[in-house]
Amino acid sequence: MRKALIVKSIAAFLLLTACEVKTDAGPAASEIAVDTITVLAKSDIDYDRNGSMEKLEVRMLSGGLKEEQEPGPYTGPYWEGTFQLMLSGVDGTPLHRLDLNSTFGSEALIFAKNRAFNIAFADYNNDGYPDFTIGQYFSSNGFTYNIYSLQPEGIIVLHRDLYTAAGEYSILYEKAGTASFKNRYYDMDKGKMTETLFTWQGDKFVRTECEGCGMPRPAGDEQWLLSKETEERYGRFAENKEEELLRGLSPLDVFKFYVKASEEGDYETQYALFIKDPSHELPSYKTYINEISRDQEALERSNRCGRSLKQATG
Repeated sequence: MRKALIVKSIAAFLLLTACEVKTDAGPAASEIAVDTITVLAKSDIDYDRNGSMEKLEVRMLSGGLKEEQEPGPYTGPYWEGTFQLMLSGVDGTPLHRLDLNSTFGSEALIFAKNRAFNIAFADYNNDGYPDFTIGQYFSSNGFTYNIYSLQPEGIIVLHRDLYTAAGEYSILYEKAGTASFKNRYYDMDKGKMTETLFTWQGDKFVRTECEGCGMPRPAGDEQWLLSKETEERYGRFAENKEEELLRGLSPLDVFKFYVKASEEGDYETQYALFIKDPSHELPSYKTYINEISRDQEALERSNRCGRSLKQATG
């Protein structure tokens, strides 16, 4: 047990020092208290194809309407707090609910009051049920989006943390086949827009070069491939962030987790790999994401971090 803890501490300390993030707080904003549930967006959808239109809403359960005076991505009024997705029947009876904050890392979410918010539906994985996206501001070059689906058993998350060159809170991705879609984003390393393809394979979307085939890794990267066992453990860790799943891993395996999260743009999992120790200053997840989004240099450092770790330990 002690050895496993030391392993994690060494690896996470190196990660933290390799990917330094500034933690200066942004300008304060005035707040207008809100006591009632506020509906930010709503859309009618016959999700179960029974001929009756259900209603999907994005609702703020707690928080407030704030006013930002300083120039920036949130200049003007914006909602900040906890939010919920709720699907209701024709008679208004709630059918399904989903805590929206937990799908973005449990931090408070922000939605600009004067920015358009229209829920856009599509069937991205060709299962016959409507899917939709919800996004949050990440940088001047784009938002990060989660893809959700309205299923008979509830509202589920199909994909998380997809960095996209867009600025709306819900967007449509371009379909590229029966179960594939294209994502366009600004690549800081290349200094230009890049287009990637995601294809539904089994129970998740996988970045691919063509529909139905996996994205091959560059030659010479075999040492960074995860074994079947560690791949499964990574999947569980990325899903629930339980530190117990890191016990027994070698420092290199922890690095591989970080590299994989970096390649997938999974900043929440990257953050979860940082050391949690009173002797090491660690910003909150919200501060971590906000600072990267405001600082293009920090974003580029984050994108380069996985490759730097490969070079340092390869």
